[in-house]
Amino acid sequence: RARAAWALGAMYGEGPKRTHDDFLKAKQLTHEALEQHRALGNRFDIAWDLHATGLAAVKLGELSDAERDWREAIQYFIDAADSSGIVLLLSDLGELAKARGDREREATLVGAWTALSQRTGVGLASLWGTTEGRMTADTVPAELRGAFERGMAMQTDEAIAYALAQQPAKTV
Repeated sequence: RARAAWALGAMYGEGPKRTHDDFLKAKQLTHEALEQHRALGNRFDIAWDLHATGLAAVKLGELSDAERDWREAIQYFIDAADSSGIVLLLSDLGELAKARGDREREATLVGAWTALSQRTGVGLASLWGTTEGRMTADTVPAELRGAFERGMAMQTDEAIAYALAQQPAKTV
């Protein structure tokens, strides 16, 4: 039941042409999955649930909730040495930077997850460029290439520390 709720939540919350109501439904379903997985103690599924709850939250403009969920999720993936999860969460945290108006931080995190992806063979996050319209190595604007290159130069521990560093919100 929990995995079905997660899958339905992902279906409602991911991809183009989703509505506010879709994101609300995604939030409800992914939180249902999270509650059930917490009761079962399944850390892998909890981490993926937190990715999904954070995704719904960022799309609803609930940026503090997204940050909280993604910080917890990345810690589960770090503890498990799960490179695919770390790549995913670096990408998520880049989206959070974008939502906060910090395009330089976003580009740096794109560089960080791209480098980790290349070192480990994880191609997961590059799919988000197509399905979610996220910035990828191929779409980094020229004015942000320096930030992207800084991210590319980061080792995994540096990238994680950068991603988790507290950042003040940018004003537009």
